[in-house]
Amino acid sequence: MEIHIGWTNCPIHPVSSAKSACYEEAAPGQVRLRILKQPLNDSFRDSIFGFAVAPEFASVYFDAAARLTRISNEEFDLATMMGCLIAHEVGHLLLGENRHSASGIMKAKWELRQVQQAMMGSLGFLPEEKTPLHASVRERESKAEAVRRKP
Repeated sequence: MEIHIGWTNCPIHPVSSAKSACYEEAAPGQVRLRILKQPLNDSFRDSIFGFAVAPEFASVYFDAAARLTRISNEEFDLATMMGCLIAHEVGHLLLGENRHSASGIMKAKWELRQVQQAMMGSLGFLPEEKTPLHASVRERESKAEAVRRKP
């Protein structure tokens, strides 16, 4: 399994003449993730750390992740927290938009226990989520490969 990562800094207010990967349609099999400072409107609760729109687009809120690192009297690592929240949202793209679990990285509402597990490196996908995750990744790889082979 091969994963390619690319980073594009997209301005909030695009220049109309700008041609950039920010505004192109996603390629088959591609996943797009954006990191936003905060929700674009105030209708989201403080417990929302991001969202996913299947099959290819996810967002994570930086300020919400920072708030989550201060869930108790101790400070937790923001980079680790962002990585776990990104994995959660990409998990929605691979497993399904409304697919939450009772525990693990796909739990809908994270509490101190999930944050502690994240910091210990033990917050992950549940065993029953791994087969559908791998199947979804293989399907995306096949779509991308089919496009690459077209003349």
